[in-house]
Amino acid sequence: MAIFPDDSQSEVFSSYYPDGPHDFFDELNTAITDARDRHNVRVFNLSLNIETPISSKYYSTYAHLLDQIAENNNVLIFISAGNIDQQDWRPEWPKDTAVALSNLAVARNDDLLIPAESVRNITVAALNPPSQGRCLPFAPACYSRRGLGLRSGIKPDFAHVGGSGFSHPLRGHGLYSISPDGTVIDGCGTSYATPLVAKTAARLVQEIEGEISRETLIALLVHNAEIPTPLHSKDFDLIAQHLVGFGVPKPANQILETDEHSITLVFASLIQKRQQINFQFSWPLS
Repeated sequence: MAIFPDDSQSEVFSSYYPDGPHDFFDELNTAITDARDRHNVRVFNLSLNIETPISSKYYSTYAHLLDQIAENNNVLIFISAGNIDQQDWRPEWPKDTAVALSNLAVARNDDLLIPAESVRNITVAALNPPSQGRCLPFAPACYSRRGLGLRSGIKPDFAHVGGSGFSHPLRGHGLYSISPDGTVIDGCGTSYATPLVAKTAARLVQEIEGEISRETLIALLVHNAEIPTPLHSKDFDLIAQHLVGFGVPKPANQILETDEHSITLVFASLIQKRQQINFQFSWPLS
């Protein structure tokens, strides 16, 4: 949706949106509502952050606005976690667990950026790419911001490859995309990781017959996400989710099909007070 000015200079933005971000989010609401009504779009990518860290005490107006947009239109918005300013980047993730914990302990200015604390939408952090040479594959990227959010729930929700912060002489940042003029370019950032998770969600919406709820869509992603290998150590049990959320979702076809010896049961309903849902399931004798 072409609603963000090409030029990042503040005076250009203000010429389109005199009242600042509030005007922009109003335009975003209009664009999402129109896309939902005219084309039934359910999944939106917002690789965009306001350069203000979230607060552990206050919920931002902009996160609240995104919540309202998502609720009113029954859509799901995928938000980038935000990038750390380069002077505050963490060291590249080491193989030694103790060193990794030490690096996290002294890291600063790496909290999530507004509106990544949105509780009705999805926030995505970035991981290193495989085969880049200078970084540990699928470890948290040195520039990727982390939660706790409002200390109520998990933020970020997921993670995906966002490119390495340090550029390899031959492989660059290890994540490639196409520029507007058709050139293959490399880059890095949580803005690169976010649409990769959004794509999986969009594929689920496309493949499932009928309209599923936002909550069911989120549940399918969570149920089929895996914490990346560099965070498997028990030493990371208390902090892994603040870095990568529930992990990396599997591809959509694996989420929907599973294998011959497994099944996913989805219960999507509203439970009223003093009610419960019972599912009488008999385990196979084998």
